[in-house]
Amino acid sequence: MPCRSSTRQNCAWRVPGCRSGTRLTEAYLCFEVRSTGPGTPTPRRADDLDENGRGLFLVDVVADRWAVIADGAGVWCTLPLKTVGAA
Repeated sequence: MPCRSSTRQNCAWRVPGCRSGTRLTEAYLCFEVRSTGPGTPTPRRADDLDENGRGLFLVDVVADRWAVIADGAGVWCTLPLKTVGAA
């Protein structure tokens, strides 16, 4: 679950009050990351030498679906089970 751990780690490093949750259904691994910090998660394109700024870009690449939570305090995404742990 690199997608989940990377997203959670990014939030914990940069934002106060970070928390996360995971749910498993028959078809998907679903997780969300929330925070009490200021701002709304926004995808951006990091330059080659930037040390951060790739989190939501990576989520967009690997997740089946994702979105900013309606109140703007976090992000949720789903990963189809057939791809979880696949080589």
